[in-house]
Amino acid sequence: MVDESTGDWDEFCESYPVDHDTSKAQRLANGLNIFVKHGGENTDAQHDVLYVEGPDPSSLSQSERETLATNGWNWNEEEGWYYFT
Repeated sequence: MVDESTGDWDEFCESYPVDHDTSKAQRLANGLNIFVKHGGENTDAQHDVLYVEGPDPSSLSQSERETLATNGWNWNEEEGWYYFT
């Protein structure tokens, strides 16, 4: 699950702050590697946001969710996964 009590991705991320010691390009690549592993194929970019088709957070391992959270990836049901560039 995303957050066992609420299922809220933003709430989950509060426990895992973004690792600003890692380059932004590396944080982007870390997330993309997870999505490729789970069959995420479609991407879209609009202005300063990259959108990626990927699995619901509840289908990811705890480690993968932590990696996405600490690398600054965002998720919601309407837009899926997105990353501010």
